[in-house]
Amino acid sequence: MYSFQQQLKQLREKQKLTVEVIATKMSFTAQTIHMLEDSEDLFSLNLPTQSLKNYYRKYAECLGMQERKIINILNYIDYLDYKHSSRGKMKVFDYINRLAILILIGFLAYTVYGLYLQEKANALKQSVITLPSPTTTAQQQKVTANLTTDQSTQSDELTQTTNNDHASDNTAINSNP
Repeated sequence: MYSFQQQLKQLREKQKLTVEVIATKMSFTAQTIHMLEDSEDLFSLNLPTQSLKNYYRKYAECLGMQERKIINILNYIDYLDYKHSSRGKMKVFDYINRLAILILIGFLAYTVYGLYLQEKANALKQSVITLPSPTTTAQQQKVTANLTTDQSTQSDELTQTTNNDHASDNTAINSNP
């Protein structure tokens, strides 16, 4: 028995109404009222959900239940119907479908990441500036050759001067007893 069935039964008993009085007031049979109050499985009654909801709405309105509570009962019946039906249960195909979608999302993310890395590498290649090798004319080569010979001559002279200074220092040290 569901909680809303207990609520309806308690409301009827609180108003001190018998099943027969309610049945005549609603134009139902007493058996229908017992079925609405005491049924363990609503869907074993083999009634369409909409008819079942209409019975409970009419019964709750006859007892003077608040509209908000009636709507809650009807929504709960819809929930039970959804849970009871095959629509409320996932099938193997649903799991395979979800798995395929996850795999596709993973593949898409991997592809986008690969494209990102490739674009980053291309941008790095384009940002590196390669300068052409300098071309020298014959006159520039002569000037460069003269400069290098002048530098080598100056360095030879400096080396000779330094060696002479060291030699004179060594003779001065050796001559002093």
